[in-house]
Amino acid sequence: MAKKIVGTDLAKSLAQMIVADAKEKYGIGSAATEETTCGSDVTDWLSTGSKTLDWVCGKGLPMGKYIELFGRESTGKSTLAYLFMSQIQKRGGLVLLLDTEGSYDSNRAREIGLKTDEIVFAQLDTMEDCFDFIYSSMEKIREEDKTIPVGIMWDSVAGTPTKTEIEGEFGQAAFAPAARIISSSFRKLKKLDKQNTLMVFINQVRQKMNPMGIPTWVTYGGEALKFYTATRIQLTFMEQVKAMVGGKEQAIGVQVKVETKKNKVAPPFRQCELVIDFAKGIDTLSTDLLTAVNRKVIERNGAFYSLGENKWRGYDAMETYYREHPEELQKILEGMTW
Repeated sequence: MAKKIVGTDLAKSLAQMIVADAKEKYGIGSAATEETTCGSDVTDWLSTGSKTLDWVCGKGLPMGKYIELFGRESTGKSTLAYLFMSQIQKRGGLVLLLDTEGSYDSNRAREIGLKTDEIVFAQLDTMEDCFDFIYSSMEKIREEDKTIPVGIMWDSVAGTPTKTEIEGEFGQAAFAPAARIISSSFRKLKKLDKQNTLMVFINQVRQKMNPMGIPTWVTYGGEALKFYTATRIQLTFMEQVKAMVGGKEQAIGVQVKVETKKNKVAPPFRQCELVIDFAKGIDTLSTDLLTAVNRKVIERNGAFYSLGENKWRGYDAMETYYREHPEELQKILEGMTW
């Protein structure tokens, strides 16, 4: 009489039987055990161009996932999205840019690094049309080539009306049409083969009164976008970055706090301070320098900064030094734990 399998061996045997049965019924990859799969389905990461921002997101931006960039006006959302799309192009990929706000600036996009003559630019009227455009375009692309990197940028979800809003009367109430469309459309997009694809949705925040009468900030479109995105990146304004331009002091960028409010592929709630140059994208040196200060690798005492024998009075003096000696900052970054 055969010996009966007990304990752990029985569990393993049953698991293998279930996986084999699922493979036969539903297809390869429908079920697996820990031995035949990895902890995350993300196998490819796209660098943001900043080591600090890559760490905040995980190892960079997860290919095959949805990303939401949200925050108040003038916090660098579009600038970052242009930068992400330029990284896709550096891999030889195709970029689809949906502009429903009418705020696209080809000159600024080129300055940031986007090859504007190689993108597919779309200005569509409704949210339904945007989702249909994404779905049909991805189907055509993947029929021709399953490996080409594709970047999709939508600027912005909050600036896109629904058909109900366009066809209705001024001031007519419509119960959450955008939330319903976003939810149902994402379920359809889920069927697409999204490997080697990065979708970036730019969203805005709205002020809402809670039951206590205290204003809070919420993102547009209900909970659907929160649910389906793998990484949600919030940008919060800190201060303007100014410089002398034509003899006048002008704002050339912003310093923002970046926090991943949701991250399914890395630890969430990581934060950093990011310096965004409106004309160039991320100021990597300033950003990395702020990271070194915030992690106390560079000591700060009031207005004074120090590292080893080097001492500076004021942040600007320290930044000037490291712009002249970038190799020293690189050594500091290599010695930090990421």
